Order: sequence, then C-alpha cells, then structure tokens
Amino acid sequence: MAPEPATPSPVLVLPQAIVGQVDIIRATRELEALGDMLSQQKRGGTAVQLPPISERLAAVIEANKVDIQNQTERQRLYDFLGELKTKAPRLHMSFASEPAGLFTEKIITWLRTEIHPLLLLDIGLQPTIAAGCVIRTSSKIIDCSIRQRLVNSTPDLLKRLRGDIHA
Repeated sequence: MAPEPATPSPVLVLPQAIVGQVDIIRATRELEALGDMLSQQKRGGTAVQLPPISERLAAVIEANKVDIQNQTERQRLYDFLGELKTKAPRLHMSFASEPAGLFTEKIITWLRTEIHPLLLLDIGLQPTIAAGCVIRTSSKIIDCSIRQRLVNSTPDLLKRLRGDIHA
C-alpha cells in the first residue's frame, strides 16, 4: 500500500495591517517574544496568560486563524513571516508628505489584488518631488511626480515664454 501524501499546510495570508518590511520585522520580534514568554510560563508551571499584543500581530493571527498558544502553529507563523521578510515582492513608493492611513490601505489593497497577494510596500518621504510619487522596484524607477513633469516640460515652457509656440 502506498503511503498517504502529506497534507499540505494551509496557505497563510497577509492582512492589510502589514504593509511593509518594517511591519514584518516588528511582528516577527513580537511573535518571538510572545513565544519565549509562553514557553517560560509553561516551564514554570504557572497559568498561561497572553500579554497584550499589537494590532499588527493580532491581524496576522486572526487572518490565519492561528492558535497562538500552540507552539507548532506559532512556529509556522514565525517561518511564514521570515519567508516574507526575505522573499516577498517589494515595492517602494516615495511621497512628498506622509500619506493618509486610508490612502495607504487602499493602495496596498489594490497592489495585493492586482499584482501579488504578498507584496510589501515600503513608503518613504522625498519632499523634493512636490506632488505625486516615485515608485521603485528592484529593477525599475517610475517617476510620477510633478517635479519630473516640470523638468520634462522645461523646453516647451521656455519656447512658450519666448513666444516661439502659440497656444
């Protein structure tokens, strides 16, 4: 009789509360500290009481239906976060000022729906772009800023100012 194939672990998901690599790193550290605390409490024979956890980690736990007191499930979540930190597709967007939380939520939702469900978005500030954004991937830079548009339009603007082109 052939051995039964191993049942694959359910695929873990990334909630909208986790936006970028910094969120992954913080959730990983918090999960590790939580695991250490639970292990110490079990060894000491004391009642296991969960400490308060961040919204970020709570969202990951809830989205993946993880029993945080189960060491195996905790380890699986820890491994998932570690893989995300090194292998998830990343995109960096720079803005002139800090984007609103609702905007960030909408953009990460769109990116994960249209591009990749595990995409991480790192957000930076670059006041020199005036308005718009600059998008960077590992191989491309896309400048969608007003600053760049003005730089590209300078020759036409100078011609118009000199009266060479009539509108």
